[in-house]
Amino acid sequence: MKKDNKAEGISKDKNQITRLKDLASFPELNPMPVFELGVNGDIKYMNPAAHANFPDILSKGIAHPFFSNWKVLVKKLRKDNLPYVSQDVKINGSWYLQMIIFVKSNKNYRIYASDITGRKLIEDSLFQKEREIAAILDSCPMLMILVDRERRIISSNNVLESFSKKTIKEIEGIRVGEALRCVNSIQDQRGCGFSPACKNCSIRNTLEETLTTGKNHYKVEGHLFYIKNGKQEESIFLLYTFFLKLSQECVIVWLQDITELKKSEEKINKLNKNLIQRANELEKSNKKLEDAQRAMLNILDDFNVERIKTEVANRELQAALEKVQQAKNATEIANKELEAFSYSVSHDLRAPLRKMDGFSYVLLEDYSDKLDLQAKQYLQRIRSSCQLMARLINDILNLSRITRSEIQLEKINLSELASEVARELRKETMRKVNFVIKPNIYAQGDRLLLKLVFENLLGNAFKFTSKRSLARIEFDVIQKDGNQIYFISDNGTGFDMAYADKLFKPFQRLHSDRDFPGTGVGLASVQRIIDRLGGKVWAEGEVDKGAIFYFTLR
Repeated sequence: MKKDNKAEGISKDKNQITRLKDLASFPELNPMPVFELGVNGDIKYMNPAAHANFPDILSKGIAHPFFSNWKVLVKKLRKDNLPYVSQDVKINGSWYLQMIIFVKSNKNYRIYASDITGRKLIEDSLFQKEREIAAILDSCPMLMILVDRERRIISSNNVLESFSKKTIKEIEGIRVGEALRCVNSIQDQRGCGFSPACKNCSIRNTLEETLTTGKNHYKVEGHLFYIKNGKQEESIFLLYTFFLKLSQECVIVWLQDITELKKSEEKINKLNKNLIQRANELEKSNKKLEDAQRAMLNILDDFNVERIKTEVANRELQAALEKVQQAKNATEIANKELEAFSYSVSHDLRAPLRKMDGFSYVLLEDYSDKLDLQAKQYLQRIRSSCQLMARLINDILNLSRITRSEIQLEKINLSELASEVARELRKETMRKVNFVIKPNIYAQGDRLLLKLVFENLLGNAFKFTSKRSLARIEFDVIQKDGNQIYFISDNGTGFDMAYADKLFKPFQRLHSDRDFPGTGVGLASVQRIIDRLGGKVWAEGEVDKGAIFYFTLR
């Protein structure tokens, strides 16, 4: 007879849940109290059940005990972007479970209240009487389980028996996940708690904390994936745990299924969203019509404003073009002056030098028998100085042309360019020089300017390895921070890094002209070319151990 009463109670509870689904959209017919409050806590709506249960609530408003912690809960709901918040409140000896949600359609807060006084009485009685546990389990419409420290079931109610499709005797002694037909417990042959996915199980973790610390939990939301009729399904629930010291330490577990409530809320929200969307579309259509009318009225004014702006912009553009033309004219004048200077240097200075060199040569050839040794040496020094001066003039002119020539960018095989210069250098001497040039190194640049770079860098390496029995000159590329850095290294005489800042200055030389002849303009030319191509050049060296010259290109 007792079992029949329990079955009848469970059936009534199921019918009530089904009925609540239908009543979610019709608060007037809902037997549970339903409230709607504005953002400031003013009561916007109460259904008949709310009026019946709380006749004095309108006179007291938000100060009524029913709304205790109202501001805290609403703040948590919005701040954490939660679907709902809930709390238990006690009014005139009765306990109510409040579920608070935010209604986006009217921007109010809706409160569903259900009388949970019975559940509270059950919780209180668990502290006092062990013998009443079985009666509590059988009388509760929620799924209830009594679990020991090994998470094995000591006892349960008929709701779990119906859910698990097992008898109470079959349930006793197995773990919670196995009784609930949890997917992880079924897929892992070892059962509940062994699958890696079990580490994230809200039932297991909450139960473990209660068993370990004695801390009770209320309304912990979780999701259960279980097998029903061979298919995987999902249940949303609120979990409660309560630590008991009976004949042994154990935990009583409640699982309140809120799946249907969540689905109902989702349907209501979807309907409200559709209504809002349609209203917004209508509002947008009206706004577009109004905007079009206003646009037609403002077209003439806008046209006039744009005309004025255009006139101002044209004047500014004309002024800018005039400045550009002035700068162009100034550049052309400067280039002409530079060309005139170059012409003067090329003709006015070279002619006297050629005469001095020529007449000195004639004296040495035609009057050699009439000159003593010292006179011949003087004439030879005059000739050497004239030739050095001629080379300096050539280098100065080349340096000037580098800054004025127009850059023609193209994809260049630097390896072929380096090999071409190396072949030209080999023709000048019978020395043994090992050129190591990595093939197929490409870059964007001006072919003529880069040819000058290689002529100077490889020429210097060739010159400063002249005292080596076996010279080695290498051209390669390295990657650093996503950039290509090209380098030419040699095993020549090297240089002291303390004087590295003088390397790229015109006419600055670190070695004597007697040992290594030169004008001191080559590396200055290299720096100007690399600067024009948007790159950088620098060097490293050590005395008598060689040097490395690095450069980059944009």
